[in-house]
Amino acid sequence: MSNTLATRILYRVILAVALVTILILTIIVVIAYVRGYTIPPIYRWIGVV
Repeated sequence: MSNTLATRILYRVILAVALVTILILTIIVVIAYVRGYTIPPIYRWIGVV
């Protein structure tokens, strides 16, 4: 029982973190687009570009 509960909590935490991360990246991209930047600095920081 406790193992199933822990799995559900862990799944919800991972899902929440993923959603927040996507939301933050979306906001950064929108702000960068509005300001006219082609490549947001965050992408350079994480090494995508």
